[in-house]
This record gives sequence, structure tokens and C-alpha cells, in this order.
Amino acid sequence: MNHLQLFRAIEANTHLQDLKFNGYQLWSIVRNKYRHHLLANISDSQAESKRSMALVKNIFYGFSSLFRRYDTVLFSHTINRKLLNGTYYDRFTDPISDCIGQNNACTVELTNDSHHKRDTMHTKHVVSHIGIKIVGLLLSKFIKVPDIADFNAINTQFNIRVNYQKDIKEFIANTAVFMALLKLWRPKQIYVVCYYSYIDVIFAAHKLGIPVIEIQHGLIGDKHLAYHSSLALNKEYFPDTLFTFGQFDADTLSASTLFKHTERIPLGNWLLEYATHKVDAEQKKLLRKQLLIKPYKKIIVITSQVTVENQLIAFVKQTARLSHDNLFIFLPRTYNEGYSTMFHDYENIILTKEYDFYTLVQVADVHATVYSTCALEATRFDVINVLININDMSVKHFQNILQDKKDAYFIATPEEMIQCITKEKRIAKEMNSYFFAHDYNHNLKKRLGTI
Repeated sequence: MNHLQLFRAIEANTHLQDLKFNGYQLWSIVRNKYRHHLLANISDSQAESKRSMALVKNIFYGFSSLFRRYDTVLFSHTINRKLLNGTYYDRFTDPISDCIGQNNACTVELTNDSHHKRDTMHTKHVVSHIGIKIVGLLLSKFIKVPDIADFNAINTQFNIRVNYQKDIKEFIANTAVFMALLKLWRPKQIYVVCYYSYIDVIFAAHKLGIPVIEIQHGLIGDKHLAYHSSLALNKEYFPDTLFTFGQFDADTLSASTLFKHTERIPLGNWLLEYATHKVDAEQKKLLRKQLLIKPYKKIIVITSQVTVENQLIAFVKQTARLSHDNLFIFLPRTYNEGYSTMFHDYENIILTKEYDFYTLVQVADVHATVYSTCALEATRFDVINVLININDMSVKHFQNILQDKKDAYFIATPEEMIQCITKEKRIAKEMNSYFFAHDYNHNLKKRLGTI
């Protein structure tokens, strides 16, 4: 069975929703830990290297912003920042902070490595999540959680190594820490990017009567297990409102048991709209000329994901060996120096820190990915869109969304990839607002005006 089938088999045990400890619904706390462990090749990418040493340096990052009051507190991650006009801009939270006023908002930021220097960030008030996590970790040592027979059985039956006692203890401790911080900050609302990374924050906010809004960060659809379940789980572990990219995900979640109590508001995709307007025709022409040096004929941009990265890298190398006259640009989810030697023996594969997907897709001939949201975004541009069906992930996530040979080509081998590269570029039409609502800024201001 694949990870989708395995997780559904686990949740076929309806008794999971009834497991309680000190009033906490335990499965709501740990279910995404189990989901995470079932994903193929999780955490095996170069993006995880050098992580622990750098994290220690972040403990006191933004300490001066900790002891203030804010109308709004937002929770995000450094991977959501893009270098725009010389400063690092959080593509999800900064549009909201700008709208309500940067002085009235604070971003609590996670990182896998280190935060950007304060004078290079657009966000005015930023606090590192790492220091808060360390306090929670220390407090968790004083909490006792009993053995849970159902969880032990899952670990044994499905060969999963989830330390559920540690996760539950940290959740309880983090909830206490965040309740104290929220009483200090006194926000009127809280925003989170990716709700399942912040279940402790959501739970603490609900205990204090503070509404929580999630900002969609990637494709949801009907296969994302964090958003779909057969179990009836308590709404206090889920956001009150979800800002979606478009009507597609809003409609899909109308059938979700988990999100039946969540208001769904299509806003659009801020960075996608920004990117389509920031690069003019002359800039595109110059960048394409810089990249497309002899003997290269076409530019292929590959967007990666950590869950399938090693297999995708192997696939790209095989394809590049068959296609010496084309340039492949590999974009990891989060770049670090560990990638620098990855393609050392391949002259026609490059990595770039200077340009992101939204810039490169406008000068590329082909875009390829496994199941990134970039596959949807690429349909707005004049590129051949390719889905590389590793571990059947492309088909699982996109077969009911993108039409084969029209919106994208579903392929499985390097030879099929070469065939796609030889095709003529498609001419993009104005994207239907079903996937990405139009006019993000207008939609956001209208929505904030009602809060």
C-alpha cells in the first residue's frame, strides 16, 4: 500500500478520535506526525544538512520585539521569504502585515537553518520560534504521559517510529507557553501558514477566544491527508478561517470532515500576481540570453520537494545525459551549500540562488516537477508543463486537476521527458480564477475590512 492507503488504514480505527488525556484529544495532536513518517523518503534531502548547529544561534533572534502588544500575530517560516527589491519579503504574511500596518503585527518565524539579518527583512517585528520551542522542550521534561495501547499497536503494525509521548508532552508544554505569550501580546487575530505546524498555537488561541486564520501555502486538493480524514476531530485544533488560493480548494474542502467548521475565503496568490508584473519583456529577453549560451537550445526548470528529492535528482541526471544540448536548472525547496557539488559532473545542470521559480518560469521552455503547487502556477505561463510521476505522486495529486496533454504531460521516464522537451511551447491563456482568484490585494483589503 502507498502512504495514502496506509494512513487511511490507520484511521479506519474510529476509536482514535476518542483517545483523551487530561482533556486533550490525542489523535489531533499526533496524527500529522504519523502522516509525516509515512511519506516516502521524508527528510532525506540536502536541505536538512547543518541544521542543528545553526538553530542554536537563533534563540534570542528578535528578542526586543517579544515584549510588545500587537493587533495581529502571524506564524510562518523562513522558506516563505523571497528577495524582492533588496529585502526579504514573506510572500504569505507580509502582504497582511503591510495592510494592517507593520507596527501592529509580529511574525513568529520558524527556520531549518538561520534567520535573515534584521536589516535585510521587510518585516518590522520578527521573533524566532526556536527560542519558544526550547522553553517548551524544557517544560515538557516535567510532564508525564502514559503508554497509549492504540499508538503502540500502530507503531508495531505499520513499522512506524513515532515517539508519541514526546510529541504529546511538547504539545502540552508549548500550549502553556503560547497561552502566556498571547496574554502578553493580546492579539485580535492570529494567522498561521500551514496549520498542522502550529496546532499548539491554534489550541492555545482558541482557549483564549482568539480567532485563527490559516493562509494556504500549497496545493490541498482531495489527497492531502492533513486536510482530509474519516474521523470527527475537535474543531479547536483547526483554524476558524482558511484563505485559499482559489475556489477550487475552497470547494474541495467543503467535503472535508476536518474543515466543515472552517470558513473558506478565496484570495489568490500574492507572489504569482507580483511575479507576472515585475519582469518586463526586455528583462525576460536579457535573462534568457544570459542563460541560453551555446550549445543550449532550451531551458528546463525543475522544481523540487524534499519528500522525493533524491529520486528526482537521479531522474534529472539521467535526462541531462540524454540531452546535452539543453540547459536544466534545478531549484531545491530550500537552497544550501550542500547542493553545490550535487551536479558537479553535469555541465548542463545548474543551480541558482539569484533567481526563483517565478522569474525563471517566464524565460523557460519547460517546467517540470513531481507534485509541487508550481505545476498549477506554471499553467499561467508559456511553458511546456511536465509532471514526473515518481512514487505515483503526480497522478495521485493532479490527475483530477490538470488535464493530461493539455494542462500538463504526465511522464514516468527520462525518454518521455525528452519527448516533451522537443514539443512546441504552449501559449498560456488568462488563467481561470478557479485555481487562483484574481486581484489578491483587493480581495485581502475587502476581507480585512470585515474583521
